[in-house]
Amino acid sequence: MNLGAHSPVFIVLLPLSASLLCLAFSRLHKHLGAWVVQLSLLGAFASSVASLREVLAEGGKTIHYWMGNWAPPIGIEFAIDPLNTSVLCMITFIALVVSFYSRPFLQNEDWLHYGGYYTLYGLLTVGLCGMTVTGDVFNMYVYLEIMSLSGYGLIALGGKKSMVDKMFGDYEQKFANLRALVGFQFGRPGKKLTFMGSEFGQFIEWDYQKQLDWFLLEYPIHDSMRAYSAELNEFYRSHPALWKIDDSWAGFGWANVDNRDECSIAFVRYANDGSPDILCCFNFMPNPVEGFTVGLPAEGTLKEVLNSDEQRFGGTGLGNPDPIEVVEEPFADQPCSAQ
Repeated sequence: MNLGAHSPVFIVLLPLSASLLCLAFSRLHKHLGAWVVQLSLLGAFASSVASLREVLAEGGKTIHYWMGNWAPPIGIEFAIDPLNTSVLCMITFIALVVSFYSRPFLQNEDWLHYGGYYTLYGLLTVGLCGMTVTGDVFNMYVYLEIMSLSGYGLIALGGKKSMVDKMFGDYEQKFANLRALVGFQFGRPGKKLTFMGSEFGQFIEWDYQKQLDWFLLEYPIHDSMRAYSAELNEFYRSHPALWKIDDSWAGFGWANVDNRDECSIAFVRYANDGSPDILCCFNFMPNPVEGFTVGLPAEGTLKEVLNSDEQRFGGTGLGNPDPIEVVEEPFADQPCSAQ
């Protein structure tokens, strides 16, 4: 039996078999399942190299391999050529390296999480390799599902922090950063999705087995975050510039995009229907920015209508209560500007 001729199937079959057996081996010994998956990744890499050599020996022509000699649509077809076998070599090599790099980060996990990680990681590699080498649309979809679901599983397995807990800084700075982030999310183009609990700054990761930590609303800073989220939603709903043109540059324009030293940006949203345009400015630093300049398409007057740093939202109260005049001074490829 010429194993080289069957190398395409080993690229997928080895990590698939090892991943399905990983948890059983991990229960016997925490590290055993990981060793099995890593050995299968090594075999998949060797099979990828063998497939590449086979294709090059055939003069670079595409080789069609039918798994079990069953022709599609009943069987599974692999189509290998110099390009996708080169990609397979990279995928399997990187997967092998990352599997070893991951070990130190999992030492404190129990056998279930340790084995679960390598099970999902092996399936993720299966999906990537299968999508690269498959020769039919149906199995492309199957491998895409394997890759997607295992990727989601890896994210869930690692655990996630809530949005406010991910923020930089002390207790108050975390909420200030969260308000800035949520404001940016509502200001930029695209439809919005807020995960449950983020609207009032829940610290504990959401748990489907219990309700949200509504008792946090008894604390002023959490209740202020709820008030900000509610007003931001109402502001978004009542201003077409923020949602009417989400899919073209007609509804968006940069006002300041190069201020990396102060971590601040600004852009304008347009509805082009006679309703007010909205200038959105964001400071992602814990310090206030003085004299922030924005470029605008025409002269006029700016009026602050929503500020995440208002005291009623838990902020410091720093803002721009007075109207700001837009003057005819070019800035950021715009004919006018304001500070």
